[in-house]
Amino acid sequence: MSQFNQLVEFFDRQERSTWQMELATTLFEKASLRPGMRVLDAGCGAGWLLLGWAHRIPLEAVGIDNSGPMIERAQFNALQMQQSTHFEVADMRRLQWPNDSFDRVVSNFVFFLFDSPASTLTEVWRVLKPGGRFLMFNPGLKCLNDHMDSYAELRGWQEFDRDSFLQWGDVVSRRRRLTPEDIESWWGNTSAVFSHQTLWNGIGLLTEAVKPLAQVEE
Repeated sequence: MSQFNQLVEFFDRQERSTWQMELATTLFEKASLRPGMRVLDAGCGAGWLLLGWAHRIPLEAVGIDNSGPMIERAQFNALQMQQSTHFEVADMRRLQWPNDSFDRVVSNFVFFLFDSPASTLTEVWRVLKPGGRFLMFNPGLKCLNDHMDSYAELRGWQEFDRDSFLQWGDVVSRRRRLTPEDIESWWGNTSAVFSHQTLWNGIGLLTEAVKPLAQVEE
């Protein structure tokens, strides 16, 4: 991920773009948070999603990323916001927390990048409490450059908002677009309860997976 370390300034600004702040609000509403909940942002980047949530409601919030410079920026942003949100460098495939540690897990713009998302997801799913929700955002089937350009024009997104949106589309074009079936296949036999919502005219796909209160033994 060394290429990400060189783009800290860009990602920090992108997380504060109109389209990403809009997504953060959608996810906040979907999460149904309550004061004091433990929340993990897996692949937190510069931390703005989690900082925005914690500004709205008191949370025990933790953000992790495998990029040291990105976490340093997230920690700086937390200080600037005078927040106690904790950020640390961590490998999502090997988490330090015991089973059933978090009420909510969120992960944006991350899992579509992995060659083997199922193995990483197994570890993140482990630390989610029974009854907890995992919210994940990925590119949908209409995350195509022409479609994204038209949608940005429709929304009136200009300059950095538009450019950063289209740059995300360029990244997706080198990786993959996902369907609900693709995403559900990562969970295997976990008995997760799924709901999916397309965003931005099919450009994005928001997935919620709820961990059952009684897990089925494999």
